[in-house]
Amino acid sequence: MPFIGFPSPLLGEQTYRLTVFAAQAGVIVLEKPPGVLVDRHPWYPDSPCLTEALQSQLDADKPELDRFALKHVRPVYLLDPEASGAVVYCGTADLSAKFRNDYGSNVCMLRFQFLARNVRPDTKPFTCELPLAVHAKKNELLVSHRTGKQAKTCFRHLESIGPYSCWEALVPYYRLHQVRCHAAECGLHIVGEDLYTQEPLPYLSQFKRRYKGRSQERPLYPGIYLHLAEVQMPALGHPVEILPPQKLKVALERLSKMHAL
Repeated sequence: MPFIGFPSPLLGEQTYRLTVFAAQAGVIVLEKPPGVLVDRHPWYPDSPCLTEALQSQLDADKPELDRFALKHVRPVYLLDPEASGAVVYCGTADLSAKFRNDYGSNVCMLRFQFLARNVRPDTKPFTCELPLAVHAKKNELLVSHRTGKQAKTCFRHLESIGPYSCWEALVPYYRLHQVRCHAAECGLHIVGEDLYTQEPLPYLSQFKRRYKGRSQERPLYPGIYLHLAEVQMPALGHPVEILPPQKLKVALERLSKMHAL
């Protein structure tokens, strides 16, 4: 898979080589790491912005971008900066209008995966359609049957890992924080969530007997266990699988191994 490089300080202090998971003339599906905004948003005034960083690389005529035939990039949808995943970018106004029209017509699907503590009484698939509104004083969503906008999230249990469960969430049109808010309302406490629930991060010492480690132990994964795993859009031609960050993959594998013993 091709990569696009982002030297510091385009996306903060860290240098990134982000994966292009799919590409066609004027369109790319670009990895979005946790801690990075897709586009500017008032809830996150100080976070690095992927769209701005990508546009700056295009404006600098980076040779590695020539193959993608991009001019002025526009994201098709937003993602929570705390989550990992990828974003579909269009490089022309015509392509952007086509993709956004499809996205707003319920013919697309975003498939998320997340890890949650086992607090829901059953693991049967279910759908949450609670209407969501922006909180008047806080940078978050709330359920409102009076002012809320339509939102739909279909949840499916994948597997259990000790005190946790892996879940899938299918969303045809994603609103910022939607999976996190709907999950919390339905009794699913996403690991690392500190806004809609207070679900702490797991540490190795919690599961390993006679743990001998650092005095200041680090969590198995430093962020929320929420990942956009697949994008389905007719104009892309086929579903695009999005690999999780290596640190998240390793953390899930370690949890699975520890609870399989």
